[in-house]
Amino acid sequence: HYKMCEVLCADGAECMISTDLTKFLLIDRKTLVVYLCAVFLYFAIMAVPTAGGVFGTWLAIMLNVFKNQYNEGFSSLRIPHWKNFLKIHINDDDGDLEVFCVGLHRVPLRWTRDPEWCEVGDKDNRTAKGMPSWCQKKPSKWIPLKESKKFQPEVVDYVRISKRSTRQPPANGVTDPK
Repeated sequence: HYKMCEVLCADGAECMISTDLTKFLLIDRKTLVVYLCAVFLYFAIMAVPTAGGVFGTWLAIMLNVFKNQYNEGFSSLRIPHWKNFLKIHINDDDGDLEVFCVGLHRVPLRWTRDPEWCEVGDKDNRTAKGMPSWCQKKPSKWIPLKESKKFQPEVVDYVRISKRSTRQPPANGVTDPK
């Protein structure tokens, strides 16, 4: 590092934030390789493991002590089960927003083709022609190899957000400052 600073800081400028690229060309190859190896070893041996350890400890404390941060903690474990997704629906009657959190406790690992499924526009299934997949009785062509209750989705959480009432502007065009 000392030899690099001699070259880069020759005119009294800040050492490592020099924008003059011609100064970097004046550094000999051996000095540059030694410097880059030292920086690599610092990050590989000290910085990355320390940061990973701090983050892992934070997640462990959040999960075990405060019962919080489940998504962050379990997504990093790459467990194939316990998957969730959101189904969002706007109610036609009153315009309220409904959010369903649907969860799968176990995800099947082996799949087979559904014999009752047919492609959109299949000549044997005239009713499905031009019909979007969400309107079909069997939209997915894959089913679990073994049927089990543990593979059935369930509603984990439900939230309903009421539509805001819209105020009509006054006829004279002047709005109330309140």
